[in-house]
Amino acid sequence: VAVIGCGGLGHLGIQYAKAMGYKVAAVDISDAQLENARSLGADLVCNSMTDPVYVQKIKSATKGGCHAAIIFSAALVAYDNAPKVLRVNGLMMIVGIPPKNLSISALDVLLGRFRVKGASTGTPKTMKDPIYFSHKHNIKPHLTIFDDLEDIHEIVRLMEEGKTAGRCAVTFR
Repeated sequence: VAVIGCGGLGHLGIQYAKAMGYKVAAVDISDAQLENARSLGADLVCNSMTDPVYVQKIKSATKGGCHAAIIFSAALVAYDNAPKVLRVNGLMMIVGIPPKNLSISALDVLLGRFRVKGASTGTPKTMKDPIYFSHKHNIKPHLTIFDDLEDIHEIVRLMEEGKTAGRCAVTFR
């Protein structure tokens, strides 16, 4: 499975996929996120911004492409490139919400080149099983905690420079 966008939700997706026994190809534009993905057990990490042959690396490592690509990123380019890492009839799973509508080839879907599915956050009623699964497999969010709202400019700077991993949080005391 390809996890595209390894930050906020993506780093949890990597942990879930590994706990379910899947091999994971982590794709991101942040080296910090990719290093975190590696520490979480990703079998292959690829920087889609700096590695022009990352698609070929994934296809080679997976012997033809991933069975699924889960896009946690909100970037349109992540959705444009996701089908390229899939094998024939692979599943493109939409989780991140891009700022504009997606452009997906109806012909590719019709011919079975890939399938498309979406998922949203669960309701309290549907969260029981994922919470138990997370506990059983020690799945935890990675947080960088800041103690003051005045740190917001530092948080934004770190995020823009791709130097954060997981989630950032501000605690109020």
